[in-house]
Amino acid sequence: MYALFIVLNKTEYLKEVIKALGDIGLDCAIMDSISANQYVNFYSPHTFDAYNIPVVVGSISMAEEDSGVIYNKTMIVLVENEEKAEQAMKAVESIVGNMDRPGTGIMFYVPVVKTAAE
Repeated sequence: MYALFIVLNKTEYLKEVIKALGDIGLDCAIMDSISANQYVNFYSPHTFDAYNIPVVVGSISMAEEDSGVIYNKTMIVLVENEEKAEQAMKAVESIVGNMDRPGTGIMFYVPVVKTAAE
């Protein structure tokens, strides 16, 4: 089994990507996400001093109410084999274009060694 991670910077393609994954028999979990670099650059360097917490732990909850933060959509797709992961990646790129283009996003898959689900 593999976990395919898709981070869409161009969120206008989200519905099309979900449909394309569904057409090849895959489902996914979707989360709002933000680049740590973009988040830190958006706020003053002293934002995290007041909270005394790491950037990664505090960033999402503090950003929810702020305007101007650009959210991405991070999708996690479990696939049964590497061929299906490659098929899913091609399906995504057929919609959003080459992920190598700046501002498009990133996509990768990794082996899942163990799960606790059925």
